[in-house]
Amino acid sequence: MYNEAFPDAERLPLLYLKFLSWRKGVSFTAYYDGSDIIGMTYTVETNQMIFVLYLTTNVAVRSNGYGTKILQELIRRNANREVVLNIEPLDGFAENAEQRERRWRFYQKNGFFMTGYLLEEDGQYFEILSTSKSFSVADYKKTSADCRLAFKK
Repeated sequence: MYNEAFPDAERLPLLYLKFLSWRKGVSFTAYYDGSDIIGMTYTVETNQMIFVLYLTTNVAVRSNGYGTKILQELIRRNANREVVLNIEPLDGFAENAEQRERRWRFYQKNGFFMTGYLLEEDGQYFEILSTSKSFSVADYKKTSADCRLAFKK
């Protein structure tokens, strides 16, 4: 599921992610419907913010509302914190322009706002989305710095 959902350039080794999930504030969570795995999230948390590095649903159950359920549960469990994530920016000329638009509409439907900030990482740009209209750049920098420290090889 993880390998199918993210391109090689955006994917860290799965074993490495599992190892890092033992660190305080890092969570690697699988979601199930009965005994069937339906999705996963990988998050880095501070007192003020939860940064969603990865969120995906099992390709076999996509478009059945599971992504919304996972995201809403994540937001509900962290009601006192800003939930932040990065997506590819909207670009009508991009090869995957339609996919980017669908992804943005999904997050917008689930209470996310465009912050007006872009993250540049290794020549790739990502739009920063937040559940808070008063996005905190300082908290994001701390959380994403914690994330980068966690993933430093």
